[in-house]
Amino acid sequence: MELFILRHASAEEFLTSDSLRSLTDQGREEADRVARFCEGRGLLPELILSSPLTRAQQTARPVAERLGVELVAAPFLAGGASMAAMLDGLEGYRRFARLMIVGHEPDLSTLAGKLIGVEGGLGVRMRKASLLKLWMEAPRIGAATLDFLIPVGLM
Repeated sequence: MELFILRHASAEEFLTSDSLRSLTDQGREEADRVARFCEGRGLLPELILSSPLTRAQQTARPVAERLGVELVAAPFLAGGASMAAMLDGLEGYRRFARLMIVGHEPDLSTLAGKLIGVEGGLGVRMRKASLLKLWMEAPRIGAATLDFLIPVGLM
């Protein structure tokens, strides 16, 4: 399985509801840049799973539209899920050879670190709108190989 991990793009500062924070103009440009980058490099997931939070959905949507890929809201990506819940959530999509997930920090960095077997899950830092790619047979701790981590500024 190729797993693409995308952190949401730049969003508004805290509002009355964290779940309703929208992308800023810069964040919308970052999301478009990621979409163009993926298209231009042939990085084509079969499915995109996104946190249901507004800023993640607004990041995932341009990528899904440009690549012609279905976008599905996945509650386990909303933030604050346990590692077991995230691994179980991914396991449910193991039938896909290429999957993209879009979510939040610190969950994504911790997940990536755990999947590549970094002690304690530390050692990976996902900046806003960064794209990371892992390869693994199955979503298990220590089972993945890091292919790349690219910040949006290099796309």
